[in-house]
Amino acid sequence: MERFVLRGNSGCDLSVIESNGELIVKKKSRDESYNDRLYRQYIKQKNFASAVFSRTETYGFTVEDGRASFTMEYLNGMTMAEALRTMELSHIPVLGNVMMSVIPPDICRCEDANSAFRAKLASLEADQRMRDFPVSDAFARLRGFDWSWASGSPCHGDLTFENMILKDGQVYLIDFLDSFYDSWAIDVAKMLQDADLGWHYRYEGVLNNNLAIRLLCLKESMLAAIGERPAGQQIFETVYHTLLLNVLRIIPYCMDAVTKDWIDRQIIYLVHVLDKTEERSS
Repeated sequence: MERFVLRGNSGCDLSVIESNGELIVKKKSRDESYNDRLYRQYIKQKNFASAVFSRTETYGFTVEDGRASFTMEYLNGMTMAEALRTMELSHIPVLGNVMMSVIPPDICRCEDANSAFRAKLASLEADQRMRDFPVSDAFARLRGFDWSWASGSPCHGDLTFENMILKDGQVYLIDFLDSFYDSWAIDVAKMLQDADLGWHYRYEGVLNNNLAIRLLCLKESMLAAIGERPAGQQIFETVYHTLLLNVLRIIPYCMDAVTKDWIDRQIIYLVHVLDKTEERSS
């Protein structure tokens, strides 16, 4: 029995179904052209393994009437986005360290990463939908960056706070996304997209002080964990360049004035952050 259907950002349908007295989630491709991407997402989620994050069980992949789908367990928990509103401040530094565990301990430079990120940047720069946004400084900044530190690694692909579920003291990851390149840098940047830029909270306007303090504490603990790494400076620069790239990647899907205003402000902010970083290192 189908309880309700939601439309995800990718255009896929998410439905909660009651089966044998239990609830499961079904993710269905938006159309036949998306089937291959959905299969890659299914395999990524099915094969996920982590020492600190828990895996959401997947049950099966099928194709019916030309549209692919797979099912997974239903988690009756709270998203990270909501949990941070009331989380004890003393828990947040620990959480920041846990999040940064997605960075491999032995990252090294990789030309494949550099090539993949540059190709993605070039495709974005050619997109006519960029014309309505203040992107010239952003593209100038990103064109000159060496992405080789964004080496390949296991990668969720869309690790925003909405895709992290807290249940019984564990953090579960849901809604894995295939990406143009699997790298820890994409996951860290996506988490900072919420912790630093407030992506999930953009429709709320000025955040209340309690939430703003918690997000700042989380951001600072994440950056402190990065700074403790032997390649901390390279990691920081790679993550914030990737974060700027992620903001540009939202532009083709921007459908409302609030999101456009958010994009405009974050581009200016991130270019400023990267300019200041360059000044300090020169």
